[in-house]
Amino acid sequence: APAAAREPVTVLIADFANRANDPVFTGLIEQALAVGVEGAGFINAYPRRDALRLAGQLTPGGTLNDAAAKLITLREGLDVIIGGSIEATGSDYALRVHVTRPSADPSAQDAVLLDWTTRAAGRDQVLDAVGRMAAQVRDALGDTTADGAAGAAETFTAGSLDAAKAYAEAQELQWAGKSEEAIAAYQRTLQIDPNFGRAHAGLAALYANSSRPQEAEASYLAALGHLERMTEREKYRTRGGYYLFKRSNDKARQEFEALVKDFPADSSGLANLALAHFYLRDMKSAREFGQQASDFYPRNVIRKNNVALFAMYSGDFEAAERTATEALALNPLYAKAFLATALSQLALGRNSEAVATYERLGAIDSGVARSFAASGRIDLALYEGRPQDALKLLDAALAMDKAAGDESAYARRLAIKAGILAEQGRAALARQGATEAATLGKDEGTQYLAALALITAGDSAAAQQIATALDNQLEDEPRIYGALLRGEAALAAGRAREAKEAFDAAQKLDDTWLGRYGLGRAYLALRAYPEAVQEFDRGLTRKGEATAVFLDDLPTYRLMPRVEAFLAQARGAMAAK
Repeated sequence: APAAAREPVTVLIADFANRANDPVFTGLIEQALAVGVEGAGFINAYPRRDALRLAGQLTPGGTLNDAAAKLITLREGLDVIIGGSIEATGSDYALRVHVTRPSADPSAQDAVLLDWTTRAAGRDQVLDAVGRMAAQVRDALGDTTADGAAGAAETFTAGSLDAAKAYAEAQELQWAGKSEEAIAAYQRTLQIDPNFGRAHAGLAALYANSSRPQEAEASYLAALGHLERMTEREKYRTRGGYYLFKRSNDKARQEFEALVKDFPADSSGLANLALAHFYLRDMKSAREFGQQASDFYPRNVIRKNNVALFAMYSGDFEAAERTATEALALNPLYAKAFLATALSQLALGRNSEAVATYERLGAIDSGVARSFAASGRIDLALYEGRPQDALKLLDAALAMDKAAGDESAYARRLAIKAGILAEQGRAALARQGATEAATLGKDEGTQYLAALALITAGDSAAAQQIATALDNQLEDEPRIYGALLRGEAALAAGRAREAKEAFDAAQKLDDTWLGRYGLGRAYLALRAYPEAVQEFDRGLTRKGEATAVFLDDLPTYRLMPRVEAFLAQARGAMAAK
């Protein structure tokens, strides 16, 4: 049967016993085998980072031995365990692999699906032997396409065993959250083997997550230049990851759609496909694919909470709160689950419960939790019409950001503060804060808020410079904000028709909540009241997107009272006619 027609099989790869007593093989065989078995479209390897984390919870410093692997497999609802060993026999190596389907009944024997041994004629032939093992495992699990002779091509291809080992170490450091050490390990890998495409891709992802975009792009381009050294799955993942990084959202969607078509058991592909649809503001599809990804690993708190966030953005606040509660049951300290809960409570009109949720979040001993709690409290104060309270909260949060060295959060809050000061008529302070925010914060949300504060403070020329810089980028997402800012500047100057044309241009790039909000105000200024009512109504219908209009989970629900006020104004004017 075609691979796509088969039921998915999730495997957990346990630590292989390193009886060769050569440290180069520790962690390497497991990772290479995972790549090999995933050459079958219906097989999905349980992420090693998650397995190691769970093994550590079972026994502090514990390893992923066969006993721990069985406990994890039963707990997570996985299908089979792959284990084995490597042993030196003179100059050769014997590699044994066994595949079992564990039984939850302690009195029953686990089903043995494969027990097979192969040999490697020398140290540098071990990865080829791992490829043959992968083909045997796939065959035992029902893959009719497995080719033992070509199996080595289904593992990662390194120029040397030392490069492969350095890569495996980089992966494990990355999974352990040791970003700087992982970056150094990837760099060591590439010193040994400059053409190791997977190492370039891993380094690119770390740079991107560390807010080092120029280095990330250079590494992604290097990875894309060495696709021939990757499996088909990894080619899709690398291209899709690059397009997500560049916010070329439709190209990312195409890559991940192709990935899950050819490899339907690829849960990370489904998760990234959900993210691509989310960035395209197709919340229905994001929620659907996010749920499929979560169903693979129901105890994965990040994926479950992503489903909660997608429900929130789509406006299903009851489901969002319910799913976020399930995520908190898995991890009571997971910050974004509190965020999804509080914003859903606020959207449902339960402000006091949202306050209590933010207080619980702020009490967690974590910089991330405190930062999200501060963002929520500031947004809530503005939503309730308490700008002076918001300014006090902003000053405290800015001091916290500066102490933590969190430049991105500092810039975003500075832009929000500048917007409040501008609306209060404190133009000089607003311009000063907005200019600093635009210099420090390079994300589109911060750039937009800083430019908007400049427009409100009467400095449209400086705002236009920011809009032009956004316009001159290749991707659609920054260009949307450039067009929106041109609309805001025209509207502030009383040029309503020009504003409408700019907002229309933004909408042609993508149908955004901010675009609808801008069009509604432009129509209102043009006294086109039915059209204004229509746009504001759409803003209310899509109020899930107003929870965080920049799609970065940073609260912006403070905009909703303005929409409601403009809608009432447009309806009143239409009735008076």
